Amino acid sequence: HLDLAAHWFDSGKAIGVILIGQWRQHEQLNEMAARKLPLVVWGGEMPQQLYCSVGGDNVLGGSLATRHLLKLGRKRIAFVGDAKLPEVWLRRQGYAQALREAGLDVDPALELAAPFEPSAATAVVHDFCNRPQLGFDAVVCCSDVLALLVIQALRSGGRSVPNDVAVIGYDDMPLAAYCDPPLTTVHQPVAEAGAQLVEALLGQLRHERLGPLTLPVYLKLRESAPGQSR
Repeated sequence: HLDLAAHWFDSGKAIGVILIGQWRQHEQLNEMAARKLPLVVWGGEMPQQLYCSVGGDNVLGGSLATRHLLKLGRKRIAFVGDAKLPEVWLRRQGYAQALREAGLDVDPALELAAPFEPSAATAVVHDFCNRPQLGFDAVVCCSDVLALLVIQALRSGGRSVPNDVAVIGYDDMPLAAYCDPPLTTVHQPVAEAGAQLVEALLGQLRHERLGPLTLPVYLKLRESAPGQSR
């Protein structure tokens, strides 16, 4: 909780804050940075950002996933993730950019603002995946967990992955390689980012001015969206 983090700093119990995730708190984070609170956030670089962030290249991640699906011959590509969250908003930018480059329109009907929490996402994902009128043949998901929920929902409706619908996740969590089918996903540089978060906070404590740091991501190809066209 950001109020608690600020209290720890104000009371002298903490010399700085590392926060994992911006969530919906971009404006409050800017307010904390304006107070000169040593603060580093795992997340994406946003417009008019005052605080220091470290994160993967979310626009590139969304673009890589979508371009790969287009290369597989998929034309109706859905996007699953809540674009009110900064990192998801950036991933959606990459998704939309890749579609436009291919001469395709972004169809709002193919976007599902699913939350990251499985308990909250399961029902809306199941409903979305079982609307035959949408006719999507691929899905870009903003987490590996959302991708697993999509695969389960598709199977419950009698569709196979990747033959009927190709699915790409995001994060490359350890479990992704052992899913059924193994999950194609955008690999996040978690180990490197952890070191960079600490170094960025130490830099602020040395009174260095540090801007946002965006780290490269890449697509890890597995069977849920394989490397060749169908």
